[in-house]
Amino acid sequence: HTIHLSKGDRFFISSDGFVDQFGGAKGKKFKANSLKKLLCDSSELNISKFPTLLNDELNAWQGDNEQIDDICVFGMEI
Repeated sequence: HTIHLSKGDRFFISSDGFVDQFGGAKGKKFKANSLKKLLCDSSELNISKFPTLLNDELNAWQGDNEQIDDICVFGMEI
């Protein structure tokens, strides 16, 4: 596959660890759609703010639940 990117475009690649993490009020998985929404809703933030955003969101979601998998999220802005 070829993806054409332009200056200012961003992309994110992640393992399944973030989206498979249990938490929230009902102890359910975070899910891919929730991660996509979080990234899209935060698109105006400077790219350097995303590590803190993701870490804070994960900690809030996870609550007292143990981390069940490795978590890797890679983001880049052209």
